Amino acid sequence: MSKLSKVADSDLRGIRDLDIDDVLAYVHRDLKRLPDYTELYRRYLTQRWNVYDLDFSQDVIDWRQSMSEEEREAFVGISAGFHHGERQVEVELPVFMLGGSEESKICMSSQIEDEARHTVLFDRFYREVVGLPGNSVQAVLDASFKHVSETFVGPFGLLAYQADELRRDPEDRAARVRYGTTHFLWIEGVPALSVMKITLTYCRERGFLPGYYTGFTATRPHRLHRHLGAGGAGYRADTDLEGRQVCGRRDHRRPRERRLHADGRPRHVAEPA
Repeated sequence: MSKLSKVADSDLRGIRDLDIDDVLAYVHRDLKRLPDYTELYRRYLTQRWNVYDLDFSQDVIDWRQSMSEEEREAFVGISAGFHHGERQVEVELPVFMLGGSEESKICMSSQIEDEARHTVLFDRFYREVVGLPGNSVQAVLDASFKHVSETFVGPFGLLAYQADELRRDPEDRAARVRYGTTHFLWIEGVPALSVMKITLTYCRERGFLPGYYTGFTATRPHRLHRHLGAGGAGYRADTDLEGRQVCGRRDHRRPRERRLHADGRPRHVAEPA
């Protein structure tokens, strides 16, 4: 069995032994051909995993006895961004889903379930390993928020703004492209993958936090392989292949209205002194 096949077919027990570089290679393999929504949903049905099957008992020992205070602080700061990012997308994606095709709605429903599962993953980690207080998911989110870095605030603040724009008209193709580009292509494809590699490489090389490593690794091949694919499929569907620019406000198929002064001069030419 090849390394990429192991990534595709591994259960939680097998994922623990995967190398993050093999996971990244798997993620990037099919993005060149952009699988359609139906294929992506089929993969979801075969790739689901149970977040409550994760065992954090060794993680608790590593956290309390092996990791330094500096390591714990850095780790909590990184994890807090993912904790709140998963939850934010979980509540925003239903708005994005409304304006898509029936096939895309089916695919998006699987991603919403993914995001909910990932939110529970970080909730369990913060409760059982870090020991943050809270009797509800929201209480633990509140407790971890102080650890969120400015690196998180920028891209996810923009995403929240674009989600609000989309709520006003879920079928606005330009707004869908803006939100989809920020979420699927930028956040999922660049900072999430980069920070994931740093975090999981640390766990693997140090031999710490096997429960966290297993759960976080499990989110990557399944989630990013399908979510980046869904982003590419959505971008393809929401943009006009004949050349219309839908990301901005201009439609190049219609002449742009000339804005003139009363005397006929273009607006960019100053009035006589």
